[in-house]
Amino acid sequence: MGWLAFIFAVELGGYAETFGYSDHEWLPYTDLTVGAVVLDTLTIEGDVQTFSRLPDGGWNFSPIRADYTLLVTLRRGAFSGGYEHLCVHRVETSVASPYRGMIGGMDRLFLRYEHRP
Repeated sequence: MGWLAFIFAVELGGYAETFGYSDHEWLPYTDLTVGAVVLDTLTIEGDVQTFSRLPDGGWNFSPIRADYTLLVTLRRGAFSGGYEHLCVHRVETSVASPYRGMIGGMDRLFLRYEHRP
């Protein structure tokens, strides 16, 4: 790899919550990730996951929540360490949001050793 590489990923899927308001209802989501890798050592990524509900009788896009993540990782051989910030934001739409009032976040520092044969 060269001194700079860019990351771009799109993911579409569904998930079922096992807590909160949902009774194992499958909900659609989209995930968009962008980032860069510098000298195969430093990785900086930004990610947004948007969760939706399906209104009765249709497949209209009705977002209810967006999770944003910033991840900075430094790698050296089998060792890596970094910082991650996650924040959760409700998205108001014409559909009543079950996440009304739910807003939060998380910061994480980590060290990791990984061995791959």
